[in-house]
Amino acid sequence: MARRVRAAVEHFVRSAVYKASSNREVVGGMANVGGDLVRVPLQCFAINAGQKGGQHRLLGVREVVHRARLDEVAQHGVAGLVKGFNEHLGNDDCQFQWQQLGWVERGRDGIATFRPLQLT
Repeated sequence: MARRVRAAVEHFVRSAVYKASSNREVVGGMANVGGDLVRVPLQCFAINAGQKGGQHRLLGVREVVHRARLDEVAQHGVAGLVKGFNEHLGNDDCQFQWQQLGWVERGRDGIATFRPLQLT
């Protein structure tokens, strides 16, 4: 778990420092989500949509860390894990395979390319 969380946080910090255009983008601007006004923090991760031309699903560091927590409690048979954010979604927003996790890099030509984080 520590290896995955460390890699995720390292990518988040690099994205915040080198790619975010403002502090608001990092901590999250206000958005209407399900009728509630909430902050949507930097979503610097993506789940690979594959080669079918689909759109990559964007995630923030909290979804990635929660996925690592879910794996850890499943491994040890612990119950009662509290998510602490987007609870109306259950754990659906944190469901992905580690091999699918990466980020989207935009070239100077505007073309988006998926780059895997290469976590297992």
